[in-house]
Amino acid sequence: MQEVPNNYQANYSPPSCSSILPKTNYESLVRNSGSNNQFLYSNSPLRCYHNSLEKAANRFGTPIPDPIMYQVLEDYEAECLLRDKAAAEQPPLQNFSSASKLHITTQLNSEQVIFSTAAQADFFKMMSSLLPHIDISQRIFQIDNVWVDQKTLTVSMRPGGWMNPHTLDCYSKMLNTDLLNRGRQGLIPSNEPIVHIVGTEDMELLMRPLLNHSDPICADMLSEATVGFSLQNANFVHLPCFNDKQWIVITANFDSGKFFDIMNPDGSGNNKFTSIISTVTFNFKSLFAKTYPNCIAFNIKEFDYRFVPVPRTHFRYDTGIFLLQILKTYRGMGVPGFTTHDLQALREIFLYEIATCSNSEVQLPLVKAFQQNHGFRLFR
Repeated sequence: MQEVPNNYQANYSPPSCSSILPKTNYESLVRNSGSNNQFLYSNSPLRCYHNSLEKAANRFGTPIPDPIMYQVLEDYEAECLLRDKAAAEQPPLQNFSSASKLHITTQLNSEQVIFSTAAQADFFKMMSSLLPHIDISQRIFQIDNVWVDQKTLTVSMRPGGWMNPHTLDCYSKMLNTDLLNRGRQGLIPSNEPIVHIVGTEDMELLMRPLLNHSDPICADMLSEATVGFSLQNANFVHLPCFNDKQWIVITANFDSGKFFDIMNPDGSGNNKFTSIISTVTFNFKSLFAKTYPNCIAFNIKEFDYRFVPVPRTHFRYDTGIFLLQILKTYRGMGVPGFTTHDLQALREIFLYEIATCSNSEVQLPLVKAFQQNHGFRLFR
């Protein structure tokens, strides 16, 4: 079992520009390691699927005073918002006054509608009780080079805890890998949409106004070799964005053939995301057009924006939990109704899903012991 210092991810700071965008020796990049044996999903069953407020009570109070976790989010935010002052070279900002808003009639739930299992609730209690006793925080999840340690994951899921970028990456990797594995085996139902979630490292690049679209690492970002299948066959591509301790998601809705769907669980502060939305969509359009120049299903350069209503949080630190649920359930016309009444159940479900992921390359002894005590079949 590989061990990492207790504050390893707490002291995480993204690489500098020069290390993220190397101009030479591209073949040595991790994402291209073993490229001779890469499996492309061109002939896999991954296919394109086409379809022809009442506030809850404040149950969780204020954020946990964790200055280290708060600092890692500040560092990450600073890296994501890296801006070059050469204004003349910046892409023009989109005029959002013309953006449409998707009106969806939904029944807001005044009661809890999402429930965790007894095992998931017990696991959450166990992991929370272990936090004060962690000296060496071991990796609890890892697929390829995407991983998170026990403390970071647990703190991200606790009431009042901020969602760490590593935790979001692990959940995204878990969903992406599950889709690819089932696609390889031909187990994707015909009515299930094909979804890809872009990782936070690539999102740091997409949030840069002066991104060099010809740089090898950028040009490869959306390719079949990197993603695992052709994004022309995707229904939705999720682009999680982070600013001012708040998560939103921009979704390239290929099913609609004409929209970027913008979802903000906080329900406020859309103005502070205006330049981010404009920059991310501009870069995504450019890279997608370069990667898939012969795409005939839709014209990515003609995509417009629309704001899609989603369940709203009361506190910014809860936007990360709501974001995970949106990534998991979004189908192009909003998400199944849930509210802050469901927050605790969602925390318990997500913590358990990540820690016990069958595709993870690591599993802590305490996780194995918990599953054995609860009579679950172990995958490893």
